[in-house]
Amino acid sequence: MQPLTPLKYTIPPGQTYTVGDTITGTHYSANAYRPSKHVTTTGTTRYHQIQLGHRVMFVMASDVRLVHPSA
Repeated sequence: MQPLTPLKYTIPPGQTYTVGDTITGTHYSANAYRPSKHVTTTGTTRYHQIQLGHRVMFVMASDVRLVHPSA
């Protein structure tokens, strides 16, 4: 298993972003030529997809609060 490495970007409190998708973290390891040796590990941490600048990023769902725009 590879360790998680945080990105160098920080999002200041109060910033708002559009959420693209919400997913559960998954890691696929293909360290061998035989598909029978490939491993998929599914975690329990949920992530929200956002766009920060011109990059697509995932933020931990537990670190953000979802708000709905006023109608």
